[in-house]
Amino acid sequence: MREITELKELQKIELEMLQEIDKICRHYHIRYYLAGGTLLGAVRHQGFIPWDDDIDIAMPREDYEQFIKIMSHKKHPIYKLLAIECTKGYPYTFAKVVDTRTRLVEEIGKDLHQMGVFIDIFPIDGMGNQKEKAMQRLMKIIRLRSRIWEAALKKDEIKNKERNLKNQMIKSAANGLIKIIGIKRCYHYMMKYVKQETFQDSKWIASAVGGAGIERELIERKYFDNMIKMEFEGKRFYAPEGYEKYLTNLYGDYMQMPPKEKRVASHRGKIWWK
Repeated sequence: MREITELKELQKIELEMLQEIDKICRHYHIRYYLAGGTLLGAVRHQGFIPWDDDIDIAMPREDYEQFIKIMSHKKHPIYKLLAIECTKGYPYTFAKVVDTRTRLVEEIGKDLHQMGVFIDIFPIDGMGNQKEKAMQRLMKIIRLRSRIWEAALKKDEIKNKERNLKNQMIKSAANGLIKIIGIKRCYHYMMKYVKQETFQDSKWIASAVGGAGIERELIERKYFDNMIKMEFEGKRFYAPEGYEKYLTNLYGDYMQMPPKEKRVASHRGKIWWK
């Protein structure tokens, strides 16, 4: 195996993967948007943020589920879908598309035997029509998915910064209960709650697994109603028409470059060509 140490090489692998995902989505009429730092890179740099080492995209829940169904049955020669719905031992409540020619071992998190260079795919869910209730709803979903994720990983693989012993004991008991009940069963319970509201019928939407926080993730659906093409590394991919509002929600003054000490990759680990 040869280790991949150059950021440009990693970004090239991810860009090729994104092109294939775009091709599949267009063929099956699946909506997707560049998201998070990937969309920020498209707007500010017309490509990757120079120090970024990953690609994020997002899909309305209905499209997300269609994508999972297609990819879980599609025998692609290079790319494989990892999702809690169809991958044993997979701990996250969002999907990844992995380049099977590569192997990735992250410093933090479970060493999944199928993990390689990946693209994260986040579902976007409806949160209802009243902002206050939408925020409460999002908070509950975030708590549920956090419990599922923590319970799916080994204790020594989680950096627990919680110093309050009582809170640690509550978390440990909750995680133990989830393990007894079963990760998938708890996920299905969470999904029943999630699907009480739909993307299309909600004024407010959010990526509950995005991890940016309630105020930053919650946004009006109207900003995602229309898709536009946006340049990214010389190619064109889809983005929400209201990208300015979305990026302002996430990053504030998103055109302002961060200080040099913060211009670092978000992931840690080692990657090899198999």
